[in-house]
Amino acid sequence: MELSKADYQDKYNDSSTGLFKTNTDNSIGSNDLRSEVEDTSDSFVGRVDECGLVSVSTSGDITLDFGSLILAYFRRFVGSASFAVAKNVTLSNSTNANHFTFIFEITHTDAVLDFGAGSTFISGDGRFTSADQKFTPDAIGKYKITGDFDGTNWFLDFNTLPYA
Repeated sequence: MELSKADYQDKYNDSSTGLFKTNTDNSIGSNDLRSEVEDTSDSFVGRVDECGLVSVSTSGDITLDFGSLILAYFRRFVGSASFAVAKNVTLSNSTNANHFTFIFEITHTDAVLDFGAGSTFISGDGRFTSADQKFTPDAIGKYKITGDFDGTNWFLDFNTLPYA
């Protein structure tokens, strides 16, 4: 079960509906403690899968989905398979996001990544053109994109990863 941030806060902080609303003598019983521990492990507070690697399908266009049920400030994505053709890249459920890493492999330099005209992506990398929001690879291999959000724009860094 996943407990959203708002539900968690309502359950514990609201003086009329919160878990401790009947706690007039300021005691915490074993049932109160058990409920809080279970809810914490089910909530955004106890979510460590933010740090996990999320596989992203590269069979069609690429969607980097931060998830809609948890507060995911950052995500680490990895492409499901190498690809050789151009792809559109979109961010999904990124309202609370501020950082992502995306690792993928291309097998042809035709694998241009299009972040969408009118998007708010910025990069100082010469392979990225701000006017059309496209990244054009200059070699085949593994790549890593990191993105940081400043409240207005996503700043992208592109790195080629060496083969081991």
